[in-house]
Amino acid sequence: MKLSPLTQKISKHFSLHPSRQNTMAAMIFSVLCSNNVHHQSLARYVDSPNPKAALRKVERFFLQ
Repeated sequence: MKLSPLTQKISKHFSLHPSRQNTMAAMIFSVLCSNNVHHQSLARYVDSPNPKAALRKVERFFLQ
């Protein structure tokens, strides 16, 4: 899955840390694919070593 074009677009509009840009791009992609905005659905496309870590990453994205 190549998210670099979407990540580049995000970087032009938002001044976020690169890892947060990648997380945001993955979440946008997952919303488009799954038509669902639940944290578990958003975490499916986030690059992480295991599903629980991806879910924590999505949850932390919304906390800060």
